[in-house]
Amino acid sequence: MTTVIQNDPVTRLPVSALFISPLNVRKTDTEKGIDELAASIEADGVIENLVTVPELKTEGEPSGRQGVVVGGRRCRALHRLLTQGRISPDYLVNCMVVDEKRAIKLSLAENVNREGMHPADEFEAFRMLIDQGYPIEDVAAHFGVTPPVVQRRLKLANVHPELIDLYRKGEADLEQLMALAVVDDQERQKNVWDSLRKHDRDASTLRHRLTEKEISSFDRRAKYVGIAAYKKAGGALRQDLFSDEGEQFLIDVALLEKLMTEKLERKAAKLKKDGCAWVDIMPSVTYPDRARYGRVRRIERQPTETEEAEIEALMAKEQELMSQMEAADGEGRYEEVDTELEGVENRLQELREALTKPDPAQQALAGAIVYVNNAGQVEVADNLLRPEDAKNFSTADDDEEGPDQPKAPRIHSATLMRKLTAQRTLALRAELVAQPSVALVALTHALALNAFYPHATRLSALDLRCAESHLNSHDPQLESSDAYAQVEEQREALRGKLPQEGEQLLAWLLARPQAEVLELLAFCVGRSVDAVQSEDDPHAADALASAAAVDMRRWWKPTATSYFGSVSRARILEVSRDFIAPDVLAKFEKMKKSELAQAAEAQLAATGWLPERLRLPAAAG
Repeated sequence: MTTVIQNDPVTRLPVSALFISPLNVRKTDTEKGIDELAASIEADGVIENLVTVPELKTEGEPSGRQGVVVGGRRCRALHRLLTQGRISPDYLVNCMVVDEKRAIKLSLAENVNREGMHPADEFEAFRMLIDQGYPIEDVAAHFGVTPPVVQRRLKLANVHPELIDLYRKGEADLEQLMALAVVDDQERQKNVWDSLRKHDRDASTLRHRLTEKEISSFDRRAKYVGIAAYKKAGGALRQDLFSDEGEQFLIDVALLEKLMTEKLERKAAKLKKDGCAWVDIMPSVTYPDRARYGRVRRIERQPTETEEAEIEALMAKEQELMSQMEAADGEGRYEEVDTELEGVENRLQELREALTKPDPAQQALAGAIVYVNNAGQVEVADNLLRPEDAKNFSTADDDEEGPDQPKAPRIHSATLMRKLTAQRTLALRAELVAQPSVALVALTHALALNAFYPHATRLSALDLRCAESHLNSHDPQLESSDAYAQVEEQREALRGKLPQEGEQLLAWLLARPQAEVLELLAFCVGRSVDAVQSEDDPHAADALASAAAVDMRRWWKPTATSYFGSVSRARILEVSRDFIAPDVLAKFEKMKKSELAQAAEAQLAATGWLPERLRLPAAAG
C-alpha cells in the first residue's frame, strides 16, 4: 500500500525531470509488470502521487531534477511511455517533495508494508468491469494484457463461489481452479470436488472427472474426423481457455463416432473395389487384435544358379562386415563398414523378395483391416486371413512334410537369431529358477519324454545333463542383464545354504522341507535351459515360455546394440510404422543406418515392442 504523507505539499513535475533515486530501497524485480502498469497509466493517469527528493549538484545547488524514492515502478512506466512516444516530456506528474532524511524512511515503509492483490480479487475485479459494460478488448488494453488473458481471468471468476473461497484461504491452488473452470456448470464443479478425497483432488484428476464424457480435440478420433467436419454436422464444442495448445472438447461423442465409422466405411468400400475379399473396420488396433488374423503366406521359387551364387556371396559378405563392425575402432571406419553393410543387406532383401510371391490359394481369401492410428490417420493392414481361414491353412500346412515347405524371406540373420534367443534362454532360466512348480513339471516332462517317447525328446528345451551352456559367446551383453543378476543372486543364496561337501548333499536334502528341495530343483532345472537357435522357426522353448509366462519386456528392450543395428533399414522402418507418426517416419527414411538405429531405440525402447521370436505364442503379432 502507498504511505499517506501528512503536511507535505504536492507539486506537479514534468516526467523528463524525474529519475529513480539511489535512495529507493526496491532493487529486485524492478521491471516486472512495467508494461501492464504503463498501459494503466496511459488510460487513467497516475492515480497516486510519487515521493521525490531534490538532486543536488556538487556545490550543493539544486540541479532541477527530482529523484523518485516512492513510486519507482510508476516512474519506470512513465519513462517507458515517454521512450515509446506515448506521452510528451512535459507530461505533469503529482509529486510530494521531501528531504533526504525522510526519503529513506518513506521508501522503506512503502515497500515493506506493500501487499499484492490476491489473484481471486483480480479476476473478480475483471468480471465487475465486464459487468459494467466494458468490452474485453478495453479491459485488456487498460491493464496491458491480451484479450485471452482477460478471458481466462473471467473463466476463473466463474468457478463456484465456495471453491473460490477455498482458494482465498489457501485450501485450493490456482492449478485446481483452472481445472475446475474447464466446465461452466458450477454445481458440477462442486459435486466433482466433493466426490474426491483430499489427496485425489489434483488438477489432472479434476479435469479428467469433469471431461470424462467428452472427447479431446487431441484424441485420434477427433483428429481423423476433423473439427471442421464435426462442426459442419452440428457437433458442439467447448474451448479449454487454459490450454496453451488450444485444446477443445467435442461434446457429442455419438456424432463423432458416427462420422468416424462413415469415413472408415468409405475407405473400406474402396479397398473392396480394389480387390480385397473382405474388410474389417476397427476404431483402433492392438497387438492382440492383429494376432487374431493370419498373414498370407509367401511361397518361394527356386533361385537360378546366378541368383543362388549371388545370395551365398552376399551372406558371406554380410557376416564378414558384421565382424568388421564389432572390431572397428574409429567412428569413420565404423561408418564406412556400416554403409557397405547396408548396401549388402538391401541387395539381399531385394533378391529374397524377388524369389517370393503370395500363395494364390490364400491370396484369393485375403482381406484387410482398416483402423485409425494414434496420430489420427487411417491405416490399412492388408494381405490378412480371417481367423478361421488362417486356422484351415495352418492345419493343412502342418500336414505337409517340413523339408518341402518353402521358407519365407529371412528377417533376422543367424547371428542375430542366436543373440535374441540367448536373451530368451537366460530369461527362461531366471523365470524357472523363481517358479519351482513349473520347473518340476518341465523336469518331469523331459524325463518322461526320455523314458517313454525316445523319438520326441526334441519337445523339451532342457538339457538333462544339467550342464549350463555358456551364452556370452552369442551376446556379450548378457552379464549386464537383469536376468543374469537374478540367476546369480539365487546361486549365491543357495550356495550359502548347501553343505560344503558333496558327500553330505543327499542327507541334507532328505532332512529339508519339500519347499527347499523344490527351490534347489528349480534352480538346477532353470540353469539347464538351452533355447538358442539360429533359424527363426518354432522351438520347444515356445511352450515352456508360455507355461512360465515369460514376458520378455521385463528382461529385454530393443536398442541399437541389441537389435536395430543388426537388422536392415527396411525392417527398422517396418517396425516403426505402428508406433511413430508419419511426419517422424518421413525423417527416419532419410537417416543413415546408424542414425536410424539410434532414433528407433529412442522411440521404441519404452513401448514394449518385441521381435516375434521373443513374444509369447498367445501374444504373437
